Amino acid sequence: MFEITPIIFQLSNGIRVVYQKTDAFVAHMGVVIQAGSRYEQPEEEGLAHFLEHCIFKGTTKRKAFDIFTDLDSVGGELNAYTTKEEICIHASFRKNHFSIASELLSDILQNASFPEDEIEKEKEVVLDEIISYLDSPAERIYDDFEALIFKGHSLGYNTLGTKKQSILLHERTCSTTCNVILHRPILLFHLWAALPLTTLKKNWKTILVTCRQESLSCSILNFLPSRLLN
Repeated sequence: MFEITPIIFQLSNGIRVVYQKTDAFVAHMGVVIQAGSRYEQPEEEGLAHFLEHCIFKGTTKRKAFDIFTDLDSVGGELNAYTTKEEICIHASFRKNHFSIASELLSDILQNASFPEDEIEKEKEVVLDEIISYLDSPAERIYDDFEALIFKGHSLGYNTLGTKKQSILLHERTCSTTCNVILHRPILLFHLWAALPLTTLKKNWKTILVTCRQESLSCSILNFLPSRLLN
């Protein structure tokens, strides 16, 4: 029987690390952030999901194209998802490309720039995603059920948001955006890889030691809501 016995420890800044050593040639890495629809107010429904889209739109040294191609060009994959309770940014890659993946993830977490032109485009992308979802009864029924069960509570909110909220993004106040998104803690950093723990710790320092556990990430603390809301 296959047993999973991960190594779990905590960094000095409070971020928890979960590491599972394997013999696989492919490695997986991700950061889980405590932000999702259950932490939103009614007028903010879908905001965490929208932010998940925006963090890939550029950093201080990368354009959106570079973010998606740097890892893809060596056979890796970068992605993210939002649930009711978390945003997870994750990467899959060949183990010998760990340094590329860790540097890319570090750049996204600490240096996201949120360029205005890309943010404006992403509003349409999210709206299209919501419309597509509404056209799929097999997907929609689960959220409709939760909306009934948790009526009046944020657990009943749709993670994607609504068409109305997507259109009204520009009307949100800076304080509202900050309160919902910017002060969520990083829950953990997880890694599944066939690499020595000593090697990984050097790279973890690059990714996480400069990030505060009390914030969503260093980069998102530099997020200027006015650029989104104009």
